[in-house]
Amino acid sequence: MLPTTPPPWSQPTEAVSHVNDGMSNNATDFLSIFRENIGEHAFESIDELKEVIASYNDDFNSRPLDDFLGLNSTQMQRICREPLEALDDMAHLRFADNDASYLGTPIIQIALSIMLHISKAKKLKLTAKGNLPLKVARAMYDHLPNLYELTTKSVRSEENLPELYIVRNLLKMVGIVRMERGWLMLSEEGHALLEGVTRHKNGAPLYRQLFFEYTNRFNWLLFTGFSKELGFIQHTALFDLYILHKKANRFVSEQILAQTYAKAFPSLSQKIKKVGKVPMSASANDLVTDAFGVLFIHKFCWFFGLLEQKKSDQSDEYMFKTTELFRLVLDWKI
Repeated sequence: MLPTTPPPWSQPTEAVSHVNDGMSNNATDFLSIFRENIGEHAFESIDELKEVIASYNDDFNSRPLDDFLGLNSTQMQRICREPLEALDDMAHLRFADNDASYLGTPIIQIALSIMLHISKAKKLKLTAKGNLPLKVARAMYDHLPNLYELTTKSVRSEENLPELYIVRNLLKMVGIVRMERGWLMLSEEGHALLEGVTRHKNGAPLYRQLFFEYTNRFNWLLFTGFSKELGFIQHTALFDLYILHKKANRFVSEQILAQTYAKAFPSLSQKIKKVGKVPMSASANDLVTDAFGVLFIHKFCWFFGLLEQKKSDQSDEYMFKTTELFRLVLDWKI
């Protein structure tokens, strides 16, 4: 069974605590503003006091915050505890049919490679460990080598190609492929989606399913050495994308994007430091920025074709800019 991350909206208490901690002096700010505004006012009853506090709290939580790039506390709490589909009032996700942009993304190219191999063979016998046959894994690598980063110098198992392993299991999670007595085959839906792509060049339905599954349920920490605390980056997926919307319309360094995220959630660095997950050679903030770069920029955005990259003219650092597909998929309302 492939490891999965519990959906962020199933853990509202933890998610909210992260957001509130992210505003490092949120409670202090609120009390300061409240006292400044009420002055020496004497309340006639405890109910009146509660009513005034509630009103000020609503106003306070609706204030745009610079660290959240203009979003407020209430919006960030929703982002942390609700799935993408429930945040349509913030960002409407569009998956236009018959747009060729989807077909060039790594996620679709790898998915199609798997689906076509299964379709041609009718079904594939998995290994004792539940992996694709070695011959098939090597053929997929040889056909599209630029889509894979080898963990060894040669392909000895599907697990040497993490990208292939991830996509195959995503296809299984959404029901596009199914297993039966050690054999891997396409489901009815899988056959329909494959026909839609190969005959009509419509990759939108397949891309949409994999997008939501990878964002909401798949464990982004798989094949990384990051601690479970850094899985919080997945729980804020819409804010991760919002950073790109605000900062990456032009080429920008990975460091700027990652530092923007770390600044929004200082409590994440504090938590990692508290649980003793910081090596001697790095700071907690370094771990957060590194994890944001790997988990979100290099894995999620690369898989789904949301960023293009180039090398900086001044250094060896890579710069990133949102793609047309990013603007096609995400219609921002905030």
